[in-house]
Amino acid sequence: MTYELFGRICVGAPLKTDAALAVHARFCESIGLDVGAEAEAIFAALLADAPKHKRHERDRDRYLRAFEEFVDGQHAVDIAIGGVSEHGVFDPKKNYLFVGVCVDVFETHLDHVGRGASAPDRPQWITWGALGSNSTLGKSFVLDRNGEKAWDHARRSYQRAAKDIMKDTLARIAGLDISKQHDPGWALCRWIVDSDHPSTQTR
Repeated sequence: MTYELFGRICVGAPLKTDAALAVHARFCESIGLDVGAEAEAIFAALLADAPKHKRHERDRDRYLRAFEEFVDGQHAVDIAIGGVSEHGVFDPKKNYLFVGVCVDVFETHLDHVGRGASAPDRPQWITWGALGSNSTLGKSFVLDRNGEKAWDHARRSYQRAAKDIMKDTLARIAGLDISKQHDPGWALCRWIVDSDHPSTQTR
C-alpha cells in the first residue's frame, strides 16, 4: 500500500480535541450539512458549489481549501491536519488540527506510515538544527524536489524572520483553545491518505 503525504511546515499549536471537533462541526453546518456529516456528503456538497472549471479537482484539495477558508474567516489563522485519514477528511478520533501560520506546503508519496517517534499522529516539533538539509528529520521526509523546496524555504524563513513569525502566530492563536502539552513552536504536520482513496484522485 502507498500513501499520499500532504505536509505543512507551520508555526503554532494543535487545538484541543473538543475545540477541533467544534470547528469542524461549524464548518459542516456552514456548507448546509449536519454536524458529523460523512466524508462523501462533504465532498458532494463542495462539488455541487464548485465552479465548472474546478470540478475536475481532487476532493481532498477542494475540501481542504474550503475548510481553510472557513477557519481563516472565523479566526484569522492557517490550519494543518495531521495524522492518518481513512476517509479523506478530518477525523477527531485519529487526526489533530494545528492552527497558526503556515510557512510552506508540500506533497509526496510514502511506502509506509512511520511509527513511534516518526508517527504522524502528532506534530513533529522542529528546532533550528532539524531544519538543516542533512538533518535526520530532513532526510526522513524530503523524498522529492517539492519537499526539498519547502524545507529550504522554511529554513530561510526561520533564519530571517523567526521572531516576527512567532509574534504573528501568538497574536493569531490568542484566545483559541490550544493544547498545553507543548509551547507554540515550529512543527511539521503530516496528513496521510491512502493513495487509492477516491479523494486523492482527480475527477
